[in-house]
Amino acid sequence: MQVAVALSGGVDSSVAAVLLQKQGHDLIGVTALLHPAKTLESDQNIYNARKIADFLKIPHLVFDLRDIFEKLIIKDFVSMYLSGQTPNPCLICNEYIKFGVLWQNILKKYPDCEAFATGHYAIIEKNKENKYLLKRAIDKSKDQSYMLYRLSSEKLAYIKTPLGNYLKKDVLRLASKYKLPIAYEKESQDICFVDDNYSSFIKKYLPNRKFDAGNIVDIDGKVLGKHQGIINYTIGQRKGLNLKRKGDNNAPLYVVAIDDAKNQIIVGDRLSLKIKECFIKDVHWLICPDKLVNMGIKIRYNSPIVKGDLLTKDVDMLRVIFKSLQSAVTPGQSAVFYKGDVVCGGGIIKKHKESDFQ
Repeated sequence: MQVAVALSGGVDSSVAAVLLQKQGHDLIGVTALLHPAKTLESDQNIYNARKIADFLKIPHLVFDLRDIFEKLIIKDFVSMYLSGQTPNPCLICNEYIKFGVLWQNILKKYPDCEAFATGHYAIIEKNKENKYLLKRAIDKSKDQSYMLYRLSSEKLAYIKTPLGNYLKKDVLRLASKYKLPIAYEKESQDICFVDDNYSSFIKKYLPNRKFDAGNIVDIDGKVLGKHQGIINYTIGQRKGLNLKRKGDNNAPLYVVAIDDAKNQIIVGDRLSLKIKECFIKDVHWLICPDKLVNMGIKIRYNSPIVKGDLLTKDVDMLRVIFKSLQSAVTPGQSAVFYKGDVVCGGGIIKKHKESDFQ
């Protein structure tokens, strides 16, 4: 089988390529240029990926997708931050760029290519009804099924994730065994196009934009101080508030909500961060259970799976009621739903109402 494999030059994608080659597949290495400030010559990932491709003696293609990446991913990322949300652009990139535009470009060059492989830690398998399922990886500490929830069953049909059945330690062992020319200290960064921090990136991206100062208020509306632009804050943040007042019993204060319409940061104590329910928009289903009760729910990539019930509000929105109070449920992040190890679907956490914290 002819398989395109996404190469970054890192450990995971390189070992994924080796495993597929050992299985006898005809590999094509592919790398996408996405970073708006980098070029084909300056992108270190491209250089590292080419080393791996040369080592494996496979062709290596580079696709310049900077324009479409900026249009679909970066502009949306900036817009969400300006509205007081904290997005996860990697999820949207997986849906539209990596397993969308990039795959279509691969097929134009290699129309006989049958599959696209990545180094994600996730399991894709077919059920009795010949429907492709997305499941959590064996290594739960590295599981990336959360990052792929927006992919359809049709897309899962041509995707291979060979690392899903491996522990990270075994992947590192294989990299050493096969003497792969990789940087072992290399770890994927949170967001590939942000080199420093989110607010600095947005300020550089919008050099002529003025980010107005505004009030920091408590959940009762009392003004406690000033902020220097809502893009500098996210739900659950404690550092950088520069407030003299503490909460009850001298407890520290945290960001519990961001009101872009009023240009306000709302703060409260740790208990104010905890909510019992939230709403989910832009819902994507891979497989919809008959009963949406006692679901496993991840409210961010690194959070544990917690239990909750899903109630339908309307066609495009779900109400999530958690079995226990959850802290720092952040608008713009995704909530992903599980039944056991199977990913059922997920959606974007909607902005909270003031009443959620009172």
